[in-house]
Amino acid sequence: DELARRNVRALGIDLIFDQPTNADDDRALLEALDRFPRPAIIAVGDAANGLTPRQLAFQSEFLAGRTVGLAGLLTTGGVVRYLYPGERGDSNFRSSFAAALAAAAGANPPREPQLLYYRTVTGDVPLVPLYPAHYLSLLPSARFEGRVVLIGADLPNQDTFRTPLSVPPNGATMIGVSVHAQALGQLPDGAEFPAIGDGAAAA
Repeated sequence: DELARRNVRALGIDLIFDQPTNADDDRALLEALDRFPRPAIIAVGDAANGLTPRQLAFQSEFLAGRTVGLAGLLTTGGVVRYLYPGERGDSNFRSSFAAALAAAAGANPPREPQLLYYRTVTGDVPLVPLYPAHYLSLLPSARFEGRVVLIGADLPNQDTFRTPLSVPPNGATMIGVSVHAQALGQLPDGAEFPAIGDGAAAA
């Protein structure tokens, strides 16, 4: 509700709703999403993420009628190097979480993987500023107005990934919601991974 008052452009929730908490809280969340005046995209898992049939059934029922995107990321050699656009099903294309968010924000996301261009800053501003949720009331509205806001978790050893930035001296992994945000940041402005040229690549 507070993000609605902050006039954000779109909301992405990178949390997997695969089981109930308590009826009052679950109902309150769905009612808040119903009130939200902007696009709201919710990440969903599938069997490839380890969800059981029971978890998948709850997720499908709980999020019925809502806009969702696949939470998975594309890894090669244990490193997230590519933007994951989604996957083709038997009869339709299932967008990734970042691609569904980009589409909601007015971009035209690709249908094929692209090299993910990790950028730490744009100009002198962090591309993906991170704020603890309980700081929201202390932050100025200008930080959020017209922006896409993602909600996710930062938990030790959970939903963390190696990226091309995971080399010394910055050897840390990146939380999943930040990887999604990096992908989202690439899609609306069409930024591409810097090419070094065919000759240098061959060498």
